[in-house]
Amino acid sequence: MLDLRGSIPTFIHISDGKTHEVRILDALTPEPGAFYLPDRDYLDFARLHTFHEAGSYFLIRAKQGLRFQRRYSQPVDRRNTAILCDQIGMPEVFYSVQG
Repeated sequence: MLDLRGSIPTFIHISDGKTHEVRILDALTPEPGAFYLPDRDYLDFARLHTFHEAGSYFLIRAKQGLRFQRRYSQPVDRRNTAILCDQIGMPEVFYSVQG
């Protein structure tokens, strides 16, 4: 984790290589007002909710097939950027029925 005010690391975790990356979120202490930019592998909403509760923000890149309901859309400059959309949404909750 990098503190942009000083351009120095504030958190480093070295594992044995057998720990899945998403478990690193458990080692972080969310800071209010901080922004976290995890990779796609960190799509664990229960863990990310702890960051929300702490007053932190996070931005994720959605995995293919992520189902969510758009709540708000922000305007984007599609001509001059590679940004396709800027949306705030909620994940859809669904249950699979096996039978």
